Amino acid sequence: MFVNNLTLHNFRNIEKLSLSFDNSLTIFYGENGQGKTNIVESIFLLANASSFRTNYFKELINNEQEETYAEAEVLSNKRKDKFKMVLRKNGKLGYVNDIVVSKFSDYIGKFNAICFSPEDVSMFKDSPGIRRHFLDKELSALFPVYIKQLIALKSVLEERNNLLKGKIDETLLEVINDKLIEASYDIFKRRKWLINKISEFATVIYKILTNESQEIKIVYQTFLDETNFESYINKAKEKKLNIVDATCPYVERTVNEMKKKLTEGHDILF
Repeated sequence: MFVNNLTLHNFRNIEKLSLSFDNSLTIFYGENGQGKTNIVESIFLLANASSFRTNYFKELINNEQEETYAEAEVLSNKRKDKFKMVLRKNGKLGYVNDIVVSKFSDYIGKFNAICFSPEDVSMFKDSPGIRRHFLDKELSALFPVYIKQLIALKSVLEERNNLLKGKIDETLLEVINDKLIEASYDIFKRRKWLINKISEFATVIYKILTNESQEIKIVYQTFLDETNFESYINKAKEKKLNIVDATCPYVERTVNEMKKKLTEGHDILF
């Protein structure tokens, strides 16, 4: 999969730009502030319907303009597809082959792109929530149903938190806790699967970089056993669901982002 051509209009400091590529390595070089990172950001936007630099799409629009758009032709398995994102100050539109999509779950995953930036170092230094956020974004691109699983988890968390604010009905709390464990189990299994996949590739690549003198392995450490649902339930209950509760603010932030990608409306996707 590679980008044949890219067109930008009023994208950050780029008024108009048309580029053509081949399937070899492409390197952008130049002085600071000329728009090199903006080009990379526009490709990431087309692939993920989001920016790796900001959560506010207004920042991507040239200050003096009302809207911006990025468009690219992508070749994959001898098939050509055209992707376009139009950003306005009141929302955004996504197109695949000139047809507007009604929800982002129909858009994400058709064009895959990965971006590495200096800010990615924070994934290893900052809180575990940052790493979970990264995993969930990648899983949502791979499996659209995963977004719905995150939303289901948030819904149960809110239900449980509302119950704990008042007089606690122990019977109802037990029912909600069971729902919470079941919802989190699917999330847990997906994250564990992705970590194992990343570890497989990282091990091979690191050996090449070090001439096989060193080895690296990524491990998802948890007290839970994803192979045994009954064991998962019992251990989670013993821990009083602390592991799930700890993810609540993070889950809310992630789900709110994903909900925007699922929202259906009159052509405009907010």
